[in-house]
Amino acid sequence: MAAPSLVTSWLLTLLLLLLSGAATTALAQATPPPECSEDEKFINQWYFGYRAGLDFNEARDTIPPKVLTDGRMVAPAGSGVMSDGNGSLLFYSNGDTVWSRDHNIMLNGTGMGGNRLATDGPWLSSGRA
Repeated sequence: MAAPSLVTSWLLTLLLLLLSGAATTALAQATPPPECSEDEKFINQWYFGYRAGLDFNEARDTIPPKVLTDGRMVAPAGSGVMSDGNGSLLFYSNGDTVWSRDHNIMLNGTGMGGNRLATDGPWLSSGRA
């Protein structure tokens, strides 16, 4: 059996790269219009990474989200954030620690047992059906 040619190897590599890229997905924050319903504002604030965050409350097509630098959380992978119906921050977590809207650790908010390196961060729900 003959060895594959350089062109065949290159095409196979390109095909594998394209397929691996097609198999991944990226989720982005949808910018809600000003008249969005109360339920849509529960996700307007993000805290993630190394004390980073984004506020989408005033963001529109031509206005980028506000950069937040007041967070205390270090979350190399997954995190969870809950805002109220008006888009105001309630709390956020990296799965192991929970911080309040004032960026202080909440009562009984440490040692939660979550892995802050997990890509699937804490699951939060507004409690609405």
